[in-house]
Amino acid sequence: MKKKAATRLISFMLCLLLVLPAAAAETRQGVIMLEGMEEPIEETLFFSPLGFSFWYASEHLEAHQVEEEGLDGVAVSALWSDDRMVLSVITEEDARKYAGNFGADIREMSESSRVQLEVYREADNGTYRFLTLIAENGQYLSAAGEYSEEAAEGNAKYFQKVLESIALMSEYDLDFLRELPGEWVMEYEGAGAVLTLEENGGMFLYCYGLDGSFAYTHRGSWSYEPVPRYSGKLTLHFTSTDDPDRQESGYSVTCAYDAYSEAWAENDSWLTYLILNPSVFKSGVTPFEELFGSDAPALCRERKPNMRVVRCSSFVSLRESRSTSSKRIMKVPLGALVLAFPEVGEENGFLYCLYHGEEGFILKEYLEPVE
Repeated sequence: MKKKAATRLISFMLCLLLVLPAAAAETRQGVIMLEGMEEPIEETLFFSPLGFSFWYASEHLEAHQVEEEGLDGVAVSALWSDDRMVLSVITEEDARKYAGNFGADIREMSESSRVQLEVYREADNGTYRFLTLIAENGQYLSAAGEYSEEAAEGNAKYFQKVLESIALMSEYDLDFLRELPGEWVMEYEGAGAVLTLEENGGMFLYCYGLDGSFAYTHRGSWSYEPVPRYSGKLTLHFTSTDDPDRQESGYSVTCAYDAYSEAWAENDSWLTYLILNPSVFKSGVTPFEELFGSDAPALCRERKPNMRVVRCSSFVSLRESRSTSSKRIMKVPLGALVLAFPEVGEENGFLYCLYHGEEGFILKEYLEPVE
């Protein structure tokens, strides 16, 4: 087992742009000033795979992932007009370039934990266009959009309220959030559980006896809250079940956990553990306590070898970096099975791979997928 592999994977997963909770099924009540009067609004929390979150007025706006001009981002669009803006995480170099093009200086952005800079806002044929830069936790976000002149008292303020609520997460928070969606499994002392965290914020827990003596489900939702210097807080909201022992009226259990994952190589597989440490209880005993006792469950996800070494004379090199001149870690023989992570991204023709407990890079041309 190699804890070293876990540390290195965490840094590589920053490039992963796969399945994530597009919305964490969490709402709150807010107010907005329109034409000098307060108007109540309901806001929905949106988590982006690019590492930021924000609240938006769900009765007036919608938010979804987009890819435009080669940049991944989030489009926030008005429901009743063509007004919209696109939010994207950008590099510090690009942030300085954008600001410089419009005569702005962003030096102060690196001197504060949260700075918002309006680069420009201009009108063109009845349409206002704007570009806003936001910096937080050492990351930069651009918000580019447009709205019609008649919407200046409406959608423009809704957009501004979104910008004020944006929170950029740290690298570790982002890595962990990316690992959460999907299935997590545990079997222990005659019982098993499969916890499914859905991309849309839904939650499904299937509990069963290994001998077939029982099987029941819990449904609800989940949310995630980044916590500085820790992996974060995962909250599971149980709202319904077919468990005959939990059919009381108004059944609802909210379980808050400090959650973190660690991974290591074992038998050429990648094992990721989600260890749930109960911290808050409401309305009785959690399903995990009923199944596995008082100890916190360690739910597991396993990835097995998915590519085979081909088209080489006898072996291919597993290298330390994405270059044929980098140090060879070991020789991987022709026909060998390796665990590759194409979602981490391809660079210089190399893929990040795991083989016999060692992680490194192999040229993609010598790999092909296996069933």
